[in-house]
Order: sequence, then C-alpha cells, then structure tokens
Amino acid sequence: MSCPIKDAPIAPRTIALLSAFGAAILFTTTRAYAFNSHQPFDISADVIDYLDASQEMTAEGHVIIVQTSTTLTADFMRYDRGQNRMQARGHVIMRELGKIMMGDFLDYDVASQKGTLYQGGGYVAPWRMQAKSWEKQEDYYLGREASFTSCDLIDPHYHIRSSRVHFIPDKMFWAWNSRGYIDRIPVFYTPFLYKYLDKQRIVFQVAPGNDTVKGAFAKTTTTIRFVDRVYDRVFFDHYSVAGNGFGNEFDYNIPGKIQGSLFGYYINPHANADLTGAPEAPQYTTRFYHWQKLSSDTTLQSNSNLRKNVAFNNQFFSQDTNESVNDITSSIALTQQKKQYNQRVVFERLDAPDPGDTTTFATTHVQSASLPRYDFTLYQIPLWNPSAKSAGPLTSSTSSASSLALPSSRKIGPILFNMTGSAGNNYSRIDDQIRTNASTALSFSDSILLSRRWSFTPSVSPQLNWQDKFNPLPPPPAGSSTTVIPIGTYRGYQGRLGTTDTLRYRPLSSLSIDQAYLLTARMEPNGTTLDRELADGGIETHRVNWLVFYRPTRQILLRSFSGYDLRRIADEDPNVYRQRRVDPWTTELTLQPYRKPYEFFCRYALGYYPTETSLSEATVRYHGKYRTIIETSLLYNRGQEGTWTVNQRLGIYLSPGWRLDTTVHALVPETSLRAAMQGSSFIDTEFIVTRDMHCWQAQFVYRSRPPFGTEYSLLFDLKFGAAAAKDIADKDLETQFYPWRAYEYAR
Repeated sequence: MSCPIKDAPIAPRTIALLSAFGAAILFTTTRAYAFNSHQPFDISADVIDYLDASQEMTAEGHVIIVQTSTTLTADFMRYDRGQNRMQARGHVIMRELGKIMMGDFLDYDVASQKGTLYQGGGYVAPWRMQAKSWEKQEDYYLGREASFTSCDLIDPHYHIRSSRVHFIPDKMFWAWNSRGYIDRIPVFYTPFLYKYLDKQRIVFQVAPGNDTVKGAFAKTTTTIRFVDRVYDRVFFDHYSVAGNGFGNEFDYNIPGKIQGSLFGYYINPHANADLTGAPEAPQYTTRFYHWQKLSSDTTLQSNSNLRKNVAFNNQFFSQDTNESVNDITSSIALTQQKKQYNQRVVFERLDAPDPGDTTTFATTHVQSASLPRYDFTLYQIPLWNPSAKSAGPLTSSTSSASSLALPSSRKIGPILFNMTGSAGNNYSRIDDQIRTNASTALSFSDSILLSRRWSFTPSVSPQLNWQDKFNPLPPPPAGSSTTVIPIGTYRGYQGRLGTTDTLRYRPLSSLSIDQAYLLTARMEPNGTTLDRELADGGIETHRVNWLVFYRPTRQILLRSFSGYDLRRIADEDPNVYRQRRVDPWTTELTLQPYRKPYEFFCRYALGYYPTETSLSEATVRYHGKYRTIIETSLLYNRGQEGTWTVNQRLGIYLSPGWRLDTTVHALVPETSLRAAMQGSSFIDTEFIVTRDMHCWQAQFVYRSRPPFGTEYSLLFDLKFGAAAAKDIADKDLETQFYPWRAYEYAR
C-alpha cells in the first residue's frame, strides 16, 4: 500500500531529522538534509492507518519513504500530530547518494527539534560509525559511547572509541576520553580529541628524531590546501644543537594552463664542533618553478635554484630533490614555437663555487649570466631535392600508394639546411664585465647512397661570432691542461668553418658501423685567414670517431665507440697528449628479456693514460608488481686499485602493511670477503620502513650522508578524508600474502 503525500507540514521535517542524524554520525562536511517541504514524497507500507480522533498516523511492515534520491526504510513508523512527536523502529535505514545510516529506534520531538537515535550507525566515505545513542538539538549533536574509523577494509585496521562525541556540521567535532586501537590492541589514549571539518583542510605532522651532528630534532610540516590543486606547506624544524629552521612551499596547478612551485628554507646554525668547516652565518636555499601557456604556440617558463653554499641540502634538507647539485642554473624564458622555426628570449644565470674551491661548504657565486639572450632556430628544410627534377608525372595506371612502395633509384638525397642564431648580453665573474655578443651558424648536409650497404653524409657548417669587448680568457684547447694566460684574444668578429663527414656501412638491417671525420678551423679575429696565434694553430677540432650499433631484437642493444684526436698542440705535455689522443674504447650492452621485468646493463671502457687503464660496470634492475624495485650495480675502476663501488637499491613489500625502501652506495675492498665486511666505507645510505595500515601510516627513516651526519626519525600520519588514488591494488596485495581473505574481497 502506498500513499503520496504533498504539502505535508510534518513529514518532511521528520525525514530531514534522519538525514541530519546521518551527517552527525558520519562526520561528513556536507549536510544531508535530503527531504524538504517543497517536493512531494511517497510512503508505502504493508499497512498505513490514520486516526482522525487522535491525529495519529502509523505505517507498518516494509515501510518505505522516498523523495528524489533519498530512501528511508523501517519496520514501523508512528506520528502523533497532537504531541508533535514521531517514532520509528525496526531496521531504520536511510540511503542517499552512497550514504547509509541505520538504527534500532528513533524518538523525535518535532516542536523542539530534539530527538534521540538509539544504536545508531552508518557509512559515508570514508567514515564508519557506531554509537549507543545520538542526541540532537537543532544543529548540535551529541553521541554517547561512540566508535568510529575511516578504514574501509572488512576488518578495520584501526578504530577510535570515545565516551562522548560532540559534532557541529560543516565546522568541527571533538571527543572526550578517546582510546585508539590497532586491530584490537590499544595503542594510545587522549582525554581530548579535536578535528576541523572545513573544506580548506589543515594537516599538521611532526617527525621526531635524532641527528648525530645537529642533535635531537622535531621536524614539523603544516599543509594548508586551499583548493584541490593549490596548497601551501609551512616547515618549522627544531634541532637541539643546530637551532631552528624555517621554510615554506607553495604549489599550484591548472592542468594545461599553469603550474609551479615556490620553496624556500632558512636557518642560522649554531657553532658545531662535530662538522669541520661548517658555516656559522645564516644559510638558505630557494627553488622556484613556473610554467604558463600564453597561447597555442607561446609559453613562459622559469626555473630558479639559489643556495648559500653547495652543501646546504645535504646538511639541512636532505629530502630535497636537488641535494647533490653543485652547478645551479636559473632562467626565465619566453618561447614561441612554430612549424618551421623556434625563437625565445631568455634570462639565465649560473651559480657555482669559484674554480679551485673544492671545500665541502664552498660558497656559490654568479659565474655567468645572460642579460638577456635571444635564440633562433630554423628547423631542417630541403634546399634542393633531385627527385623534383628526375621524377616524371604519374601515369593513370600508377597510384601514389604503389609508387611509395617502390625502392628509390636515386643516389643523391636532398640538400638539407638549418640555421641557429643567438644575440645578447653576457656577464662573466672572471673580470666582472658585461659583454654584448652575437653568433650565427649554418649547416648544409646531403646524404649520398654509394651502394646498397654503404652511404656517405657530408656536411659543412660555417659560423660567425661577434663581441664588443675582449675575452677575459682565450678558449683553451679541448682536452689540454696547458695554463692559459688571462689576456684578451679579440674584439670584433671571428669566423669558424667546420665539416662532419660520416661514412656508414650497414651489412645487416640491425647492424651499422659509422666512421665520422670532424674538422673545425678557427679564423683569425677580424680576418679570413687561419688563426695561428694560439697553441692549437687554429685547429679546434680534428678527429676521427667510430661507432658500432647493433640491435638484433628489441631486447638487445650493443654499442661500441672510440675516437682518435689528430690535432697537434705546441709545447704540450706528453702525458696530456696520450690522454687526449685516444678516447677510451667503450662497449655497452643492454639486455631486456621479452615481457620480463628485468634489465641488464654492462659497460667496459679501456683507456690509455699514461698507461693502460680500464673501467668495468654491471647493473641488474628488476621492476615487479606492487612497486617492487631491486637494483644492483658494481663499478670497478683500475685507477682505484683494490676497491669496488657497490650501489644497491631495494624497494619491496614485506607484507601488505610493511614496505622497505633502501639505497646504499659503498666502497668495498676486493681482496677478500672478510675485508669487504670489515673494511667497507659507506658513501651514503637511506633506509625507510613504512607501516601502512590502509587508513594510517607510520615511517621510520634512517639517512647517513658523511660527513653531514646520520639521521633517525619517525613520522605518523592518520589518513583523514577521502583516500587518494593508490599506485597498487591493495586487495591483490593482501590476497597475495593472505589467501584466505580472497573470498571476503570477492563478495
């Protein structure tokens, strides 16, 4: 039996009560007043009675109340219009847009808007709740003997029990006498628990730990998320020895239009006798990145990295991605890219320690800068194509598709042309001067088919440079250690003429052997004859290179290459000549089995300086399911006799809730296993153990970076709110270790 109700003064408020109770029980940040007095709703039940004398309405047996997307079911409902009182009992369940709440008995005073729901429970992602009773008065709710969790597994990994929970929709909740449980084991107690429910979430984390050099510490991170893709992180770190550090990171992202990040960290460290040479003045690091699409072909991109000294990140902020970078480039560029050319205007600076400053805490300086520079590139285009003259018109019996399938009979390919140019102001720290300069380079190349297996590709590259002041230093010959006197070489223009001639032999489709001849001649300043003033006699490049490239399958790649320098440099040291004359003969082999998560890499380099030397390297990588990573790398350098460099990386789930990630770089003696165990020295080590309980996470972090110290820390994170997308399938992972759970997940 069903009864459509319209303009009923009481029933909509009755349903709104249940929806409001659902919001209170589930701690959601959005009110759930689904029923309203502006739309009709239907009541269906086995029996519906209304007594006019007592003004009572009852519905019994499979009671269903529906309005739009909300459904309420119960075994029995009674409404007393004279007392303005409504009661519902027996499997009281409300469903609305994925939200579910339920209880055994509901007693509600409509006039005073007070009521109690007994044995109330429910679910709305990610919260599940159970309480002995819930009391409501207008927009304030009180739950007694409540238990709640955000873990959505069948058997929750954690839950919290509280004697009383107070809730104000869309604002906050707080709980008294709360006990936290992992599985069924109590792990903490707090007399007061508070959570803010505003949409602009604020998350506070503390990572306590100890550093052998900087002392005991507490690293804090406060994350303020303004919208989904815009958030800010505030860092405050306290070291008992080093002092206090402050930092901030602001991240923003509008996909396809704009994205960027601004990060900075500052500390004024105390004197530290355990770290020799460590600076005592204020130290800082900044990092800024911004990308913006201005139009379909124009973009703005900037990148900035500044540091007081090169070791700052290793010393104070080892989790930074640029921890080991010494030469830091900062730039801002406006780029326009068309189909045939690319142009951009760029401001750029290079920060690095001064030459010769090899100290651990070397101070960085601006070594060079572009203020600004304009770059232009014309992509490769054909100037002359022999096929345009030799090819006749297609006959009616010849289609374009069939003509493309025929092998070409011509021996000479098109002449290809490309050009690059640059102009701007450049700053140099060597003499603290700004110079205006410009350069342009052209390239003409052609491909000549000598036979079926042989081809020859010659190219000519003229270049012209101009500058308004003398150079602070003349360009040193490549590979030479000859001392260069700091005097100017030219003011005005200087030309260069280069050629690269490549002869290729291809006996197999998978095998090619290249021999390249390279020659670059430098003209005298403001002249057209060869520059003979410097030790290289004006020949900057004169060499022959060899390359063997073999790829029989997609799984096997072999490369072998070397080179021979043909130049003659006046008064050159014999050992320097031996070093640059022959490039180390290097052979590289990469194996990646078909449909296997393995990869093997080997490298062998044989060199002659001043006597025969060699370098060997072997790496094995494994990338498996559930983000499993295993990598082993061994490096042997004959120049460091008796020592191997060992690089190890491991990332694996020990169980569904335990993961280990570790990286070890070490120097290991090769004499014996005992010497390797006792005499190894670690370059750096990182060891992270993660305990993930699906709804909360704990991490133990160990980092050792000599001489900056060894760090131990703990980090706990309770996952409130909707869970982020997971990189692995937790259900598959759990059933891998616990097969008996597979049936539960299948249901």
